[in-house]
Amino acid sequence: MNDDLCPCRSRILPSWKIIAQFGDWLEQHTRLPDDWQAKIRSRLLEQAASALSGSERADILGVVRRRQAELERIKDQRIQLGSIDARVGELSKAAIELINLASDWRDASALERAEATQALVETVFYDPLEQRIVGVSIRQKYRDVLVSTSGGETPE
Repeated sequence: MNDDLCPCRSRILPSWKIIAQFGDWLEQHTRLPDDWQAKIRSRLLEQAASALSGSERADILGVVRRRQAELERIKDQRIQLGSIDARVGELSKAAIELINLASDWRDASALERAEATQALVETVFYDPLEQRIVGVSIRQKYRDVLVSTSGGETPE
């Protein structure tokens, strides 16, 4: 071996050093962007379209772009439906709590009624002159159930 052609001082390099350097290189050169799948798809479509004549190419790319936009709209709708389903689950749970509260109220002890009232009521408006409750503000999750089931109007 000719030493004039070798830039290293030693002819032997430990394998751990090579592996570490390769690991560093691999990490630096193989990072993918978040939208890597879309970029690959776009690149392959462009390559396929480049083999076609100008008008065919424009037609195909137009169809592909419209379909991609359609898929994005469908994904957005699925996300919206997922959040709606989650909200229906939350409201259903609150509705069951209200049903149970109402059915158990008569048989509940004073302590159980106090706990249930704290769970349900946010604020009580009391008129000391008339010595009566003039309004009640219930917690938001129960209010949402009552509003949703009454056609959008706040029940009295």
